[in-house]
Amino acid sequence: MAQEEKDAELVGTVFGIGLALGIFGYFFGLITSWLLFFVVVLSFLALGIFLEVKKSEKAWQEREQQREAERKMEKIEWDSIRRYVDAHIDTLARKKRTLVRKGDYGEVIDDAWLKEIKRFLTIQLQPSTYRRFGGDQHEAGYRLEALVDGMVSEYMENNSSPFVDSDVSTLDGLEYEAFCSDTLEREGWQVQRTPPTGDHGVDLIAIKPGRRVAIQCKKYSSPVGNKAVQEAYSGMKFFDAKEAVVVTNSTFTQAAQVLANKLSVALKHHDELRGL
Repeated sequence: MAQEEKDAELVGTVFGIGLALGIFGYFFGLITSWLLFFVVVLSFLALGIFLEVKKSEKAWQEREQQREAERKMEKIEWDSIRRYVDAHIDTLARKKRTLVRKGDYGEVIDDAWLKEIKRFLTIQLQPSTYRRFGGDQHEAGYRLEALVDGMVSEYMENNSSPFVDSDVSTLDGLEYEAFCSDTLEREGWQVQRTPPTGDHGVDLIAIKPGRRVAIQCKKYSSPVGNKAVQEAYSGMKFFDAKEAVVVTNSTFTQAAQVLANKLSVALKHHDELRGL
């Protein structure tokens, strides 16, 4: 027999005994009619209160069971999301290193990275799961973004740059910029990355005491021409740098070398950044 049924039987028994004693006392003159009335009223009141309490307790237990089931399901889903992130952690780390940069005032500009997180979650999650955690097919909820960003940040803190020992041929243009930036930072430079658009021909500003270098990074499959040299020189003036450098994974045309010599723009392969 269920515990609730046992409790109900107990209350019914006590109520019946109390009521019977009250009626017995009334007929044998032990208690007055008014006292009997109060005994009956109080008995019914006590019974009602008790049943209401038991009803509330049962409803509370049912809600707690439902919440516990929801918590278990949520934990399963969170663990599933973490596995998705772990499976793509290297790629995500490369994306974050590529897309996050600092602004002119030292602020972190991560709009492009948050957009990439949304894209990743949209691809990996079922729409119902995505919505349940605060997002839909177009915009992830804060909790999901924070989970992915936190896991990627922790991975990057505990590991070397995602571009260390990279096969440069597999990198796109923005990743190549991040690769060059990481190389310079390992050599003790403070590096600022310019916006992807409106960069005035300069991708990186490398700073050391007494030096400020404007750098254009060119990931090419063919020799780099003199247009890159012109842009680097112009960008040097715009960003108040004292030196200009064009860095590439490739080589430079003869015209680019002549112009670079005339404008005092350094032409470097990325391997030479270690001695810049």
